[in-house]
Amino acid sequence: MLKDRVEMVVISALGLGMGLRDLKPESSFVDDLGADSLQMAEVIMRLEEKFEIEIPDEAAASLVTIQDVVNYIDSDGIILRDDGKKNNYLGERSIFVQS
Repeated sequence: MLKDRVEMVVISALGLGMGLRDLKPESSFVDDLGADSLQMAEVIMRLEEKFEIEIPDEAAASLVTIQDVVNYIDSDGIILRDDGKKNNYLGERSIFVQS
C-alpha cells in the first residue's frame, strides 16, 4: 500500500524509533515528528529515490503531513525527470515513457 511505503521512507529518513502503527496520516513532519529543514530535505530525497520521481521545491514546501505526501504521489502520477523521460508511478512499479 502506498501509505505504508511512504511511512517506511519517513521512518528511515528521520531515524524514528517507531513502527508504522505509531504514525498517523495526519502526522506533521515538523510538529509531530520533530523534523527540521535538513531532515525534511532528506525525506524529500529519499521519497524521490524510492518512487523514482522528482518533487519540485514548490511542491515539497506544501508537503506538511504524511497524507500530503501520499496524496501528492497518488495524484501527480506522471512527473518529467531531468533525463527527459516521464516517470509514471503505478503502485509497485514504474514505467518510463520517452517524451
